[in-house]
Amino acid sequence: MDLKQYLDADSHPAPRAAVTSTGASEQKKRMLESVFDLKRTMEPVRTGLRNIMADLLRSRPPEEAVVLAWPIVCGREVAERTRAASFSEGVLTVEVSDAAWREQLGSFAPRYVSGFNELLGSVVKEVRFRAAISK
Repeated sequence: MDLKQYLDADSHPAPRAAVTSTGASEQKKRMLESVFDLKRTMEPVRTGLRNIMADLLRSRPPEEAVVLAWPIVCGREVAERTRAASFSEGVLTVEVSDAAWREQLGSFAPRYVSGFNELLGSVVKEVRFRAAISK
């Protein structure tokens, strides 16, 4: 039983000794506190990993670093449906499957530029999307 199921359940399996309603409440409270402690612990880890990744990417030539950083900046779902095709003179060109994706992702371009700035410094000035040519 996961935490959400446990908290949503009307009755909970009692430990060997019967748990009073006050005891059950305290038990739920302790479980919630441990979940929040885990979240507080994981945030610095995530930040640390991002800093390590930024250092590694900054050690690469900008043309390579930008293309490698694309999945980090855009996220897994977008990265699975796109391809960073080229980077030249501050412009990253990303191939997408069709015009609808091109339009939708185009509206996020300023956010992506900002993400690159945070990760690599001001290397990327613009992100352009183009529909890939079907074969």
